[in-house]
Amino acid sequence: MALDGANTANLFCLDIEPRYSKLGFDLFDDLETYHGKFFRGNITEDDFIFEVRQDLDEIQVVKSDLGLFDAIYASSVLHLLSEHANNIFISEVFTLLNTGGVFFGKTGGSIKPQIITDHTHLKFYHTKESLFQMLDRKSTRLNSS
Repeated sequence: MALDGANTANLFCLDIEPRYSKLGFDLFDDLETYHGKFFRGNITEDDFIFEVRQDLDEIQVVKSDLGLFDAIYASSVLHLLSEHANNIFISEVFTLLNTGGVFFGKTGGSIKPQIITDHTHLKFYHTKESLFQMLDRKSTRLNSS
């Protein structure tokens, strides 16, 4: 979005691993021109709080607050989470979107839904169909409440 001319001051970035924001600045050499805000956190945790600083006034936004964003982009996230965490993640994304907002992104997938075990935790790989079903369930539930 920033490359397409979006005002970077309106971009909020969240990652579990803060090293990735530094890596991005190293890759794109835009530390001086990028004015977005970076946060470290895990949206799937019960105590997650999204804090925003604007004009030196600190605003705490608890993840249950509705309609904060017009668009949410998730890059290579869902395939790193368990099936349970996938459901929490998507529920929170739809909660944070404004009415009419857009959720988009990319993730790893599989020909068949499968659980992968690595050294630290379980990961769930969606098929195109299982991903669409989960997104449809979560968006329908949000729109019917």
